[in-house]
Amino acid sequence: MSRIIKADLYKLFNEIYIKIMALVCLIYTIFKAIPFYEILEKVSGIEFDYESQVITGHNAFFQLGFDGFFNFFIPFLIVVIFSSEFAKKTIRNIAALKIGRINIFLGKYIVLLISIFALMLFSAVTSTVLFSILNGWGGQNVFVEILDITLLVCKYSIIQISYASIIVILSLLIQNGALIVILYFGFSLVESIISSMFQMLSQKSTVFNIISFAFPSTYMYEFPIMKITDNVFFFSTLSIFTYILLTVIIGCTVMKRKDIRV
Repeated sequence: MSRIIKADLYKLFNEIYIKIMALVCLIYTIFKAIPFYEILEKVSGIEFDYESQVITGHNAFFQLGFDGFFNFFIPFLIVVIFSSEFAKKTIRNIAALKIGRINIFLGKYIVLLISIFALMLFSAVTSTVLFSILNGWGGQNVFVEILDITLLVCKYSIIQISYASIIVILSLLIQNGALIVILYFGFSLVESIISSMFQMLSQKSTVFNIISFAFPSTYMYEFPIMKITDNVFFFSTLSIFTYILLTVIIGCTVMKRKDIRV
C-alpha cells in the first residue's frame, strides 16, 4: 500500500490541477484581505452601508469559510486520483505490480485524505500568516489557538472526505471525469434539499431529527465549532465515520470485482 501512496502523492503534487487549486486558495485569501468598500469610499466619496469586520490571524481560517469553498475542489481531486486511472487504463500498470486490489483502493483513499488535508493546511497557513501581518494575531494564547487551527483543519478534512463518499464509489464505476463532477454537484444539491426537509420535520419529531444526521448538510458547517459536550456532536461524529467506513467496505468490494487485468 505504501508504494501506491508514495506514487500517487508524487503524481498528484506534480499535476497542474493541484497547483491551480493551491493558487486559487491563495488568490481567494488575498482577495478577502482587500478592503474593497473602504477603497470605493475613498475613491468615490460615497458612503456604503456595510458591516466592517476585522479578521485577525487567529480566526482568519475559520472566518474565510474554506469549508464551503473546498466543496468545489473535491470532485476534481476524485477524478484525478480514482476515475482517471481507469479512463487512461493506467490502473493496469498498478495491477501489474502484484499489489492487492484492496490495498490499491485503500492507498488511493488515503491519498485523497492527504491531498485534502494538505490543501486545507496550505489555506490555513497562508490565511493565518497574511491576516496576522495585516491586522495582527488578535488572540489570547498563541499556542492554544494554533492547536485550534490545526484541529479545525483536521475536522474540515474529515468532513470533506465523508461528504465525498458516494462519488468516490461511483468513480470506480464511471470513467467519465466530467460526469463525475456533474454527479457530485447534483448529489450535493439533492442531499442539501433532503437534509433541509428533515431538519424542518425534526421540530415535530425526535425521530426525524436523528434521521437528519444521515445527511452531512445537517451538521457539516456547524461540526468544526461543536464541543464534545454538545448533544449533536455524537450523532455528527457517528454519521461521519459511518460514511467513511461504508466507503471503505463498498470501495474494497467493488475494487475486488472490477476487471483491471493487464
